Amino acid sequence: PDSEWGQTALVKYAIVQLQATVTAEETARRYQRLVELEPRLAEPSARRDFHLVLAAACFQHGFGREAALRHPLIAEAAGVKQPIRAATVQIQIAELSRELGHLPQARAYYERFLAEAGEGDTRALLVKERLATLPAGAKP
Repeated sequence: PDSEWGQTALVKYAIVQLQATVTAEETARRYQRLVELEPRLAEPSARRDFHLVLAAACFQHGFGREAALRHPLIAEAAGVKQPIRAATVQIQIAELSRELGHLPQARAYYERFLAEAGEGDTRALLVKERLATLPAGAKP
């Protein structure tokens, strides 16, 4: 399980478990079992990919906004290297943070998105609009 292949296999296992056509209850059970496997992920790239898979499952199956926020935060901390993927993760974190009332964190991720993705990203206007709606006291 500690090898690179074992770590990669765990990510693939998560994909297979969460994309199978099963009942909503079974999908929720599978998600919970996968969350219990998190400590086995020592490799940063496997941890990143695993949490991106679990974040997608949270959105797709409605496992809650707190869980949906937790996974991209862990993935981002593990290092999302691809610029488009990194920008998407930053927006996910910012939007979920805003919705959950974590306004300083939302502001920080919106600003980071603008600094890193810049005006060339079509989502920049939305991000600027979101920043304008945050209270002045929502400084990171």
